Amino acid sequence: MSLTDMDVNQQVRAILKIRKMIHDNGMNIFEYANSVMSGELPVLGHEEFKDQFGGSAEDMSAVQDWAVSKGLTIENAYRSSATVIVNGTAGIINSLFNITMKQGEDEIGVYQTYSGNLTIPQELEGIVEFVIGLDESQRIQSHYIQLDNQSVYPNTVQAVTPPNVANMYNWPYHNGDGQCVAIAEFGGGYTTQNLTSTFGAIGLSNPTVVDVSVLGGTNSPDDGSGASVEVMLDIYLVGGIVPKAKIAMYFCPNSMTYFPTVIDAVANDYQNSPNTLSISWGAGEDGFEITGARGPFESSAAAALVKGLNIFASSGDYGASIYSSGSPIDVNYPAVSTYVISCGGTQIDTDGISVINSEVVWNQGGAAGGGGLSVYASLPSYQTGLFYKPTNSTSTALTMRGHPDISGNASPYSGYIFYANYGTGGLQTWYQTGGTSATAPMYAALFARIYQLTGKKFTNLHSFLYSNTGIFNDVTVGNNKITNNPYGYAATVGWDMASGLGSIIGKKLYKLVNTGGTFPKLNKGTRPTKGQCYPRPITGIR
Repeated sequence: MSLTDMDVNQQVRAILKIRKMIHDNGMNIFEYANSVMSGELPVLGHEEFKDQFGGSAEDMSAVQDWAVSKGLTIENAYRSSATVIVNGTAGIINSLFNITMKQGEDEIGVYQTYSGNLTIPQELEGIVEFVIGLDESQRIQSHYIQLDNQSVYPNTVQAVTPPNVANMYNWPYHNGDGQCVAIAEFGGGYTTQNLTSTFGAIGLSNPTVVDVSVLGGTNSPDDGSGASVEVMLDIYLVGGIVPKAKIAMYFCPNSMTYFPTVIDAVANDYQNSPNTLSISWGAGEDGFEITGARGPFESSAAAALVKGLNIFASSGDYGASIYSSGSPIDVNYPAVSTYVISCGGTQIDTDGISVINSEVVWNQGGAAGGGGLSVYASLPSYQTGLFYKPTNSTSTALTMRGHPDISGNASPYSGYIFYANYGTGGLQTWYQTGGTSATAPMYAALFARIYQLTGKKFTNLHSFLYSNTGIFNDVTVGNNKITNNPYGYAATVGWDMASGLGSIIGKKLYKLVNTGGTFPKLNKGTRPTKGQCYPRPITGIR
């Protein structure tokens, strides 16, 4: 339906992102995060982070006092993430931000948006950096690809299980007991029957799964979006690789502008205290920039990294673009963020149990592992001196952030079979799927194993990976140019934008971490396991 003006009496939520404080050493959050990535500075615990990089008590008070004076109510205030969430009528929001709130509907549901150029009120200039959440119109998509038996490539189909894949990549075993892996979801859900059927089929008990609501998101297996297949793929990979780990599911409504709040929720979850986060959702980098969601996401992701949370995100399923057809290049975000480990896709030929005979870039014609060059993120220090090779050109020096960083089994032909709901009405059936949606939870689970086995935290994971290429199977065959797009990138010796550094050989990783090697330059900082969790009610300022 077309957009209509929102009733001026309808309630609207706005998320005000406040400037973060400057560290005592004079660094802003991005400078400090970059130093953590290079191994020069330690991660910070929750309380230390709040005192160094949270919103100042003065700023938090000023924003809340302003909001109340204008007729808004305070839904929540989080000093650690420098966020104030307010509610008010559309009429008040229109007046305060110089916009007109609108309402529309798409295949996912009813959404709010606005017309006009949003302006931050003069009283908040220099204090509030971003106002997000008012425009829900830009959706994000999951990155799973369902098996299509009619496809001509490859000629054989060999499904695998998560435990088998972990064995094939020679990952050191641990059941993940005591660890927590976070998973972000923007639709769909799971049922107990989904879990019982899926894990029972491979001889495992159901993992411990807890739900965390972000901005009202819920576990909704029958929401009609098809996202429940994504949810179960994520749970299956993590629960199959670390069956005794807690899996914390962060459910959020589907919108680009809510992404930063999800990162804040995970990074500030004192109760579950995850060390790794898997994200199998995304959209075009341009979209995040245009909607204003990219800036606050970068700030939240940098903060999460400073607190010791490693984020693994799917690189996308359509090669050099987020699109399955057409010719534009628009890399997948948030995978291409400087502060995220981008997880690309490979195709493995296996015996189905423990041996990988060969590994190439996943490309089945209409879908392939995502990878490409950011147009917004500058070249990070960990990628200095690298080259990439377009399929229709020669090798070129990398001048901006390129992705993916790492890759793993993503082809649906060597994919995963599990039980999930699909659409409305509670239809449940078996699915065989792949896509880079599988590699993000796979690697989040691997590092949960490593953390448990070694007791060490990766404070500089990006630099560690790029400095220790000997722990990778270098994928040198294939490219990610899909049929309907003239652009793509070739696999080469070393890092490339088709497969990143390659797939991690787990026992080599474990040996390096356990004996020291070049890791880590600094091994400081752990994430507290006790305290209040997000979200929580407020009484005043924290």
